[in-house]
Amino acid sequence: MAQKMKFFVISFAIVLLTACVTTTGVSDSALREKVSNIVIYNDGNKPQSDYTTLGQVQAEACENEKQARANIKVEVVKMGGNAALNVTCEDKGANLWCYNNIVCYADAIAVKGKQ
Repeated sequence: MAQKMKFFVISFAIVLLTACVTTTGVSDSALREKVSNIVIYNDGNKPQSDYTTLGQVQAEACENEKQARANIKVEVVKMGGNAALNVTCEDKGANLWCYNNIVCYADAIAVKGKQ
């Protein structure tokens, strides 16, 4: 019984430690290039060109707002956009996997004339 409990505690600790490791999950070089070209418009700034709103995206990271914002760019690319508008982030506190979960939201947009 003690052996099973020890295994459970170690397994749980590993899960908790790895849960706070976040990546954008971008391995394809073409996708990585698209993500790096995403423009984020904030503070009332909007694109000079016409744009279409594709929908809202959401991304999160464990205790790292910069990573959560980077993950927003990945979600924008997945939706077919080339920019993000109105990015906001919230500290959602602890959850099962992270003691300080940051969630960001944005509007994915497609700016005309921008690749």
